[in-house]
Amino acid sequence: MKKILKTFFILVLLSARLFASDCDLKNVPENFLGTYMPVHMELLMKQNHSYVKSLNAISALYYDILILNQNICYSSIQFEDQYAVRNSDFQKWSFIEKGDDRIIIDENGLSYRRISTNYDEGYKMYAQRVVEVLCHDALQNKNFKMNDYTLTIYGKKYDFQLNTYYSSDPCTLVLADKNKICFLQREGLGAKIYNSVQGEYKMIREMGTDVLLSIPLFAWDDESYPNIEVYTYKDSKEDLRLLRNLVFAKHGYKFKSEDLQKIFNQFEWYKENPNFSENDFSPAEKELIEIILRYENN
Repeated sequence: MKKILKTFFILVLLSARLFASDCDLKNVPENFLGTYMPVHMELLMKQNHSYVKSLNAISALYYDILILNQNICYSSIQFEDQYAVRNSDFQKWSFIEKGDDRIIIDENGLSYRRISTNYDEGYKMYAQRVVEVLCHDALQNKNFKMNDYTLTIYGKKYDFQLNTYYSSDPCTLVLADKNKICFLQREGLGAKIYNSVQGEYKMIREMGTDVLLSIPLFAWDDESYPNIEVYTYKDSKEDLRLLRNLVFAKHGYKFKSEDLQKIFNQFEWYKENPNFSENDFSPAEKELIEIILRYENN
């Protein structure tokens, strides 16, 4: 029995060495070192507002992540640096330079964009990019801040979890509060943090029904403002009201409604304007308000 076990461990060690050797990369372009995310992953997160759902959608085709070092490229977010790209595949890659952008096309013709030149802290760079995409507008809220692997939301600290084995629920982001799993879920313009309940298997948690925190204005596609798809929010009177008043807030209007003033005061970009005038609204902003009013009146 001892001989069998000894032989087994020798084979394991040999295979590990062979694998390590196979992942020792040659001719790595110096100006392409850094951390990369699948281009399609970013697009999916913007479309479906869910990290878990987006990662599961690409996992069969793409590498989760590329952390390109000088002689190795780590490739999996689920098990961190236990997985790396084989040199035989790496030699088939293409490297595209567009100004400051760096694009890698892998052996299957799939594209990855560099999100950071930092490869020593690649997993942290990846995690922060996930939060930046999913919580882009919320990060402009003074009460919603990111630091390393932590989100501080209205004074409470949460660690964000990127291993999808915690849950199969297509939530926006899985969080941990002192080792207790909870779920950040975008709902319309707002978002809620829900508790978790025991899933079918002990290690799996599922989204519960108890709301731990409500965030009334979480996302409104600020990158496209004022060209916002109002139709998305047509079934919520409260969302339409917030969206309409967002235009006024962007121009520094001092609100008479206490709840609106409290909400917009939280954002870095909101500054009261004593010379406020609706004449300063752009044609696109005026059209946005007209569309919203039509939905509100109907």
